Amino acid sequence: MQKTLGKWLKTDVRYLINGGGWLSFGQILSMAAGFGTAIIFANYLPKEAFGVYKYTLSISGILAIFSLAGMNTALSKSIALGYDGSTWAVLNKKILWGLAGALAGIVYGIYLYCNNEIEMSICIAIASALTPVVSALDIYIAILGGKKAFKFLALYPLINRLILFLSMWVIVSISGDPIVVVLTFFTVNALVKLLFFTVTCKQYPLNNKVEETTLGFGKHLTIMQIANTVAFNLDKILMFNLMGPTELSIYSIAISPVQQIQTAVKSFTSLSLPKLVDKKTDELRRTLPAKIFKSSLILMIPIGVYLVSAPIIFEVFFSNYMESMNYSRVLITGILFFPFIVFEASMIAHEESRKLYIVRLSKPAVRILLLLSLISFWGIYGAIAAFVSSHIIESIIIYAVFKIKTKNRST
Repeated sequence: MQKTLGKWLKTDVRYLINGGGWLSFGQILSMAAGFGTAIIFANYLPKEAFGVYKYTLSISGILAIFSLAGMNTALSKSIALGYDGSTWAVLNKKILWGLAGALAGIVYGIYLYCNNEIEMSICIAIASALTPVVSALDIYIAILGGKKAFKFLALYPLINRLILFLSMWVIVSISGDPIVVVLTFFTVNALVKLLFFTVTCKQYPLNNKVEETTLGFGKHLTIMQIANTVAFNLDKILMFNLMGPTELSIYSIAISPVQQIQTAVKSFTSLSLPKLVDKKTDELRRTLPAKIFKSSLILMIPIGVYLVSAPIIFEVFFSNYMESMNYSRVLITGILFFPFIVFEASMIAHEESRKLYIVRLSKPAVRILLLLSLISFWGIYGAIAAFVSSHIIESIIIYAVFKIKTKNRST
């Protein structure tokens, strides 16, 4: 089976199994924890409170931009090349800029308070204070990825997710207050990430070698991610402000399975990056497209299974959200295009900054335009149409840009 699949995909399946085995194991359990969390919220938390919680997380996602998320990818690549010493410079930058994000969030919280939205303002204040901490400590994932420590790259985020799941279960069972739920989520997340950052640094002592381009490349990646981060969170923000927290909760349950799978696919870029660094760009342009297209074909199997089983899943686990079922069945088709992210990982591996700028600015621009134009007219249907159509357009863009020949240090 392993040899047959390797020949069909024309890739090192043994590497994927050895390294990806841990990632697969971790992602399966992490997705189970995410599914369990969704069940808890759907059955114990009032829809309005769940909508407030999801809106707070979306605002936190926007504030995390200030913490220079692109630095993690740049650092992982540098560590893979033996430049561990860049870690501390990256951490300092993330903390410094994260404080600016905290200030911006607190200002927004004050604005909400002045408009008599007390509950929402407190939730935003909590998120503003703790988002920079959570974002900065996430750097341990970059270290593990660069060290090719796939076992712990799967295990630590999994433990983090399980602890969050148990914490949410306890709190939601006790209180339906969104303030308490938000405070628990961010506090537990910050403490667990602090623990794993400390453990990772002890497990993998860092050398003093510094790559001069790490900070510059990380800033480029961060700028490229700004529009993408906005696009990722904009649907929830628009839904909350235009339609209210209840409609947002319905949409959130519908898109939850898709986001779990999307997170899993993104995590596998950590596995592909070290391999892509070792390949010439000309070779990747010849061989990578067939692998990606075949991977998309394989994803038709889980899509088919979900389409058939969705009625049972919602009847058993999400009976309070039956209106989300058909939305979810349409949204799941978007995962066909998730493997195209490996084209982007190839550009990162070879520091093709111009290509990355084109991809990371045009993709979210398409999604933002679709969301702004469709949600205001069609509500949830507009958000779904924007999600699916934007993935089709984005995949065309990323493939076209990937095929462009450029001069870089790897050719």
